[in-house]
Amino acid sequence: MSVNLSRRLTVDQRLLLAKCVRGAIVGWMITCPQAGQISRRIQYQSTTAAGFSFSRFSHHAIQAFGAGYQPLCPGTNRPFPLSISEGIALANDLELDLADDDQIWAAALVAAHAAFGQPEVCSPSWRIYVGAMSAVGVAWLDGDPDWKTKVRNRLKVFRRHVASVPTIAAE
Repeated sequence: MSVNLSRRLTVDQRLLLAKCVRGAIVGWMITCPQAGQISRRIQYQSTTAAGFSFSRFSHHAIQAFGAGYQPLCPGTNRPFPLSISEGIALANDLELDLADDDQIWAAALVAAHAAFGQPEVCSPSWRIYVGAMSAVGVAWLDGDPDWKTKVRNRLKVFRRHVASVPTIAAE
């Protein structure tokens, strides 16, 4: 039985999930024990008077570390469940309304449990975030130590597809 999570989410909720996935990638990159220093430099260089440019950050991060790089958690040294290219593809699919139920659920888990993946409490985005978590059925207040494994397992087919697409970051 298909749940069709995309019909449960509003456009704002779907866009916020994409923003949360992007924020989680950047957060894990800048706090990664191996890539953090270079990632912070890339973050600085990707921020202009117009604000932070995720596409500039991701382009330079792929050049520096490779599309398949998975940043590490500074506390546990366990990898983020998605590579840079997988995170970018997931966020883009959400934004373009191409994400299937597995992608939406995995993005909600990332948004619920990844550091830097949530909007600021009481910000204009907070109500949208809480609504998205409720619509998808993710218990964002409960700690889930196994969330990374669940994301990786749920996105096996998606990750294989992303891996088969050549990156154009070298241009």
